[in-house]
Amino acid sequence: MAKHKKQKLELDSIFEVAFAFRRHLSAIRIVLAGALFSTAANAVLQIARPWPLKIALDGLAAGPGARTLPLLPDRTFTLVEVIAIASVSVFVLSLLISFANYGQRYLSAKAGQTLAYRLRRDLYAHIHKLSLGYHLQSRSGDLIVRLTSDMNLVRNLLVPSTMALIAQALVTVLGLLLLFRIDVTVGLAAIGIMPLLFILTSRTTRKVRDVVRKQRRQEGKLASTASESVSSMQLVKLHGSEAQEQERFLASHKKSHKQGLRASRLQARLEQNVEILVALGTCIVLWMVAGRTMAGKATPGDIVLAVSYVKLIYRPVRRYANIVARLSKGIVAADRIREVLLEETESDASSGTLRPAIRGRIDFRDVVFAYEAGKPILRNFSLTIDAGETVALVGESGSGKTTVASLVPRLFEPESGEIAVDEVPIGEFELAYLREQISFVTQEAALLGLSIGENIAYGNPEATQEQIEAAAIQAHIHDRILELPDQYEAVLLEDGRGLSGGERQRIALARAFLNRRPIVIFDEPDTFLDPIARRTFWNAAADLAPGRTMLCIVHDPERVPFANRVIHMSAGVVSASGTHEGLLESNEPYRRLFGDQKGALHVR
Repeated sequence: MAKHKKQKLELDSIFEVAFAFRRHLSAIRIVLAGALFSTAANAVLQIARPWPLKIALDGLAAGPGARTLPLLPDRTFTLVEVIAIASVSVFVLSLLISFANYGQRYLSAKAGQTLAYRLRRDLYAHIHKLSLGYHLQSRSGDLIVRLTSDMNLVRNLLVPSTMALIAQALVTVLGLLLLFRIDVTVGLAAIGIMPLLFILTSRTTRKVRDVVRKQRRQEGKLASTASESVSSMQLVKLHGSEAQEQERFLASHKKSHKQGLRASRLQARLEQNVEILVALGTCIVLWMVAGRTMAGKATPGDIVLAVSYVKLIYRPVRRYANIVARLSKGIVAADRIREVLLEETESDASSGTLRPAIRGRIDFRDVVFAYEAGKPILRNFSLTIDAGETVALVGESGSGKTTVASLVPRLFEPESGEIAVDEVPIGEFELAYLREQISFVTQEAALLGLSIGENIAYGNPEATQEQIEAAAIQAHIHDRILELPDQYEAVLLEDGRGLSGGERQRIALARAFLNRRPIVIFDEPDTFLDPIARRTFWNAAADLAPGRTMLCIVHDPERVPFANRVIHMSAGVVSASGTHEGLLESNEPYRRLFGDQKGALHVR
């Protein structure tokens, strides 16, 4: 089972998200600093923007005659000069704001894209380091959602949205200071509704975040459902289950849709209430400043400033109300990404460092293993396979054969007992090095959407073309590859579709020939092969056997005539060991199993 590192899992705010991903943010700190500078400059310029209009209005209200300007008290100006200065100031401020906006948008986008690249790279690498047990318990579609759409939400949360909120916060502080400069009572009136706005947004935000968390979970399930159905299209069509799969997809989609509508309803209600409170605050400030102006204590330009600053200081609250669902999605997405990053990797669980030359002896000593607690698959399983020996492992379905094979490269960890290679416990080997010593060919050849040559060289990227072709010749697949238009450069479809089962298995076998590893494990590789393809495969495998330890899990030991020994498993233990002929004579369960297989073959 995968384990969480001991840290708080659930994130509740942008600050907690930023702290959780501080290492990734630190890597882009220079770009972030530039974006923050542009943001601060933009905030200051926005505060200055109403001043030219104030100057022009005050000048017009005062009529002709000389007057001073707020920033130039030692010099007098005519009305025409005042209007000209105000007009030029509007243009200059707009020009500076455009440059600040460009810097803020470009640098924020650059920081966001770089952050997403680094975080996605690390998450993808981390996913590959997680144990096979974790992946068996996880939905692949949900992991893909975390790598893609969740990542974009986090990027938008940590950079563009955060920068926008910082800008609005600066504008709010500066605007309040200038309102207090106009009049303390005006400033107090402006912030009077802030506690109500804070309580309202806080309560709604918590509700929206809970809804969004459920929605993102449903979207992960939705992606998994779609992935399962599309990847199993042949099964769906053969059983005429198109309508059933559509219903299954829509069932998940409806749940996500329902949560999305609920989040939208909460956000719309918040926006409505915020608009009412903001309008109330604006009315109060306008009434007070207008009264001061009529009393001769303020100018018409002060009314413009006051209303402009009220709009500016309330804008963050209104903006937050408009994007509360988006911010909540970003926080929940960050929570989901961090949840994966906190999972313990195989390297975290492994402390082995040894990298000795391996001959290939394998020892299982009283090994106990269970996929589910209390339901052991292996029960004190013990077996020794000598270096260079070929062993055929047979037994009924569920007897633990595949589990035995999976424990050697440490795809799973036993509950108790010990597994050793060359009499060294496998936990003492460096994990990557141990796996580099083992070739594994399964029932369905693991092929990727790469060229045939790249698939053969998978795990050995430095292999030359001559080595790749030599391995293909040994696996009896070279001639078939040459018949393809692009030969070794032919790019395979997903899972090697377009090739027969025998061709896919022989490509996987060519990989084993190329890597020349001391331990080779075959896990029922001929299950889906016809007799001719099966015979071709095992003839090639026999050529690979000399000098290697080979564990062959098969239904019929006669398919591996070159095996030195046959091991019969039953109920998670070794029930018999010997030659095929000897076990037929001496072991009734083995004879019964083999007889059933012969009968099945005869029927076909």
